[in-house]
Amino acid sequence: MKSLRVFFLLSLLSLPAGAQPAQRAYAALAWVNGYRVAHGLPTLLPEPALERAAAYAEVLAASGRLAHRDGAGRDALARYRAAGGSAARVGEILGAGAGLAEIAAAWEASPAHAAAALDPRWTRAGAGRARAQAGEVWVVLFAEQRVEGFAVVLEAGPAGGYLLAGRFQDAEAAAPVLLSGLDSLAPCAWDPGRREFLFRVPVTAGSRYHRLGYCTATGEFMLTSALFPALAADRGPESP
Repeated sequence: MKSLRVFFLLSLLSLPAGAQPAQRAYAALAWVNGYRVAHGLPTLLPEPALERAAAYAEVLAASGRLAHRDGAGRDALARYRAAGGSAARVGEILGAGAGLAEIAAAWEASPAHAAAALDPRWTRAGAGRARAQAGEVWVVLFAEQRVEGFAVVLEAGPAGGYLLAGRFQDAEAAAPVLLSGLDSLAPCAWDPGRREFLFRVPVTAGSRYHRLGYCTATGEFMLTSALFPALAADRGPESP
């Protein structure tokens, strides 16, 4: 069974030149998951916002250099936010070489890159690839999603707002908290048994930075998500 899995991964890492971008991104996710499984860790699910942010590979290929901050000074988290992402914690690895197989081998041989790929807290991943003068540039992003089925939906009509709904995974969640800038918003609905919440953000506050989390029974605040509702809206649930 192990030899079959290795053959499958090598096949994906050697996709033909005409493969579509989505297929190539899937090849990177296959490497990530195969590497994690080999180290006893759970696999990661794809996340569209991470894939959009990983298009940063095009910028790197055009510049001819690898850097975690773009020309505007944005790091991986800022680029992920701009792509509509909501996780509070992300990670990123970059690589350039003849192809994904060569780059993945270099990542595994680097303690820092290997540790990033094998972080047990990650639940989602997304990748981007761009052609470069000497081969390819790859960007792989990771995120920790702690809210199941998190969705941001813009209500229709002139009086509409942004509805934020989901379920906290952590059993210690005793009360939901949503900070809209410096203001705290009360939930429209909260089911403590299921840890399901619903918030409504006024449409005028959609471009404001929001932090979502919960308070434990002892009053400690735990951050789970951070987002700009106007950027995250209508992109569908971030997790199943």
